[in-house]
Amino acid sequence: MKTIFKWLAIIGSILFAIVAIAAVIFLITFDVKKYTPEIEKLVMENTGRQFSMGDDIDLSVFPWVGVRLSDLHLGNPAGFGQKDMVSVKSFEVRLKVLPLLSKKIEVKTFVMDQPRIYLEKDKNGKANWEGIGPKEKSAAVKKTDKTRPPSQTGSASAGLPVKSLAVGKFAITDGLLIYVDQAANTRKTVTDLNLTLANISLENPVDVLFKAVVDGKPVSVKMQAKGDKQSVSLSDGVAVIDDTKVLFSVAAKEFDKPDLAFDIQVDKIDIDKYFPMSDKNAASAPSRDASSQKPETAAKKKTDYTPVRKLVLDGKIAIGQLKAHGAIVENLLVNIKARNGIITMDPVSADLYSGKFESKLKLDVRKNDPETALTVNAQNIQAGPLLKDAMQKELIEGTLTADMDMTVIGETPDMIKNTLSGKGSLLFVDGAVIGIDLASAVRNVKVNLGLAQKMDQKPRTDFAELKVPFTSKNGLVNLNDANLASPLLRVLVNGEANLVKESLDLRVDPKFVATLKGQGDTKERSGLMVPILITGSFAKPKIRPDLKGMLGGDAAIPGKTDLKNMIGTKEEQEKKLESVKEDVKEQIKGLIPGLIK
Repeated sequence: MKTIFKWLAIIGSILFAIVAIAAVIFLITFDVKKYTPEIEKLVMENTGRQFSMGDDIDLSVFPWVGVRLSDLHLGNPAGFGQKDMVSVKSFEVRLKVLPLLSKKIEVKTFVMDQPRIYLEKDKNGKANWEGIGPKEKSAAVKKTDKTRPPSQTGSASAGLPVKSLAVGKFAITDGLLIYVDQAANTRKTVTDLNLTLANISLENPVDVLFKAVVDGKPVSVKMQAKGDKQSVSLSDGVAVIDDTKVLFSVAAKEFDKPDLAFDIQVDKIDIDKYFPMSDKNAASAPSRDASSQKPETAAKKKTDYTPVRKLVLDGKIAIGQLKAHGAIVENLLVNIKARNGIITMDPVSADLYSGKFESKLKLDVRKNDPETALTVNAQNIQAGPLLKDAMQKELIEGTLTADMDMTVIGETPDMIKNTLSGKGSLLFVDGAVIGIDLASAVRNVKVNLGLAQKMDQKPRTDFAELKVPFTSKNGLVNLNDANLASPLLRVLVNGEANLVKESLDLRVDPKFVATLKGQGDTKERSGLMVPILITGSFAKPKIRPDLKGMLGGDAAIPGKTDLKNMIGTKEEQEKKLESVKEDVKEQIKGLIPGLIK
């Protein structure tokens, strides 16, 4: 028996040597270059694009089957800027033959050097990567395919799961990726792209190292990746993007849902460096008049929330310092969870301009239209620096405390405005309204009527307290006794703002208290205080003094008799009132659009 096994081993060794010698002779005598045109033709037939390759070809068969190719070029379709969509200086892959028979993959080398990828969209939105693949089969061929038994049309590899994977060297070196969108006039460039994977297997974590320069900003990522058919995880992740450092871990399982968990920590990041505002004054631009808006030519396609309803999510984001739209937020913390179509962000907290901000958000997408509930609590925030940084406008100063509890239904701006409901209160302490002197505005009736000299100074209304309580029901916002108070001046505001119609109906009632001394104002002032009516649209507010209401009432108002005698006949009243309206409007019109944004 031993003799038989001995002879079988000898015969096997001889056969192995014969195969090895034959393989060597084959490689020596085989001229692969003459098959280059056939290879190029085969690729062109399967991609529908021009393809060419260099003459430097190296082929190996045993024990490592492999190939090394050079100067690969896959062309662009007509009408695009670059000749090639993809080019590669050299590509090499070698894997072991015998382990494949037992569903084991052993790769010795996978190296791609200097890949150049150009992705482009033309002005009509057509992309150069569209349409890659073999040409459509004729109807007769398709019909024949359908008549084949399932065993012939099915995938031959559907039942061949990989038992193990081992890769010696995997690298992509010195890559270049350019993305151009002609319609949006944008261009993104990734240079010096290098990717290295080490310790590749299905059993142990894979070490991943990625480096590149994205639009001139260096990016590097180090992490460990592990996965199988049931789950994938990224751990010990460190990403450095320009001067931002990110620590992260991500885990995913049950891919049909999917079920995701993540923890992301960022030291500092300036969003404005990567997504700059096209117009810094866009936030302060007035809204369009609702009456002048044209109906949309085509209804917006509704969002399909089916994938979100399946999503299971448990994540945490912590950012030391965040700059966005000019505003700076510190110690931002966001906890986010999702399950059964309900997404919650609780809490969202941050340090904001010497104060504290905390919010809770609940998004329910179980129905066709999403329902959003939002609560906000802010304490001791310096409103002046915040608005100046975020809006590039000086609207109001003071220490802000805010409480809001709001709900909306829908995802479009129109639906949100139609369904906005809730209540809240804004309280500003020890500040000023910038851009308007309310006392001067209502007192300047006397100036315009020739009884006083107009003063030239920067407009502002100082206050000890400004309180703005409000309620909202289906887009109709009511101001309930909003008031401004200083030791010398009281202003009461009532009325409503219709978000749906974008219209205003407000009344401002000022009252003197002794003399006019406010925050930072020590001058003695006096004058006739006249109520102001603010109506019209958000874009074109109509502002006028309510002289009729003032003179027609029975209230004892200082200067009322003088005013009646002063304005004279009806014709004289109309002429002088027009002058008064313009003076008051000049002070208020720039403030209203900023406040209602």
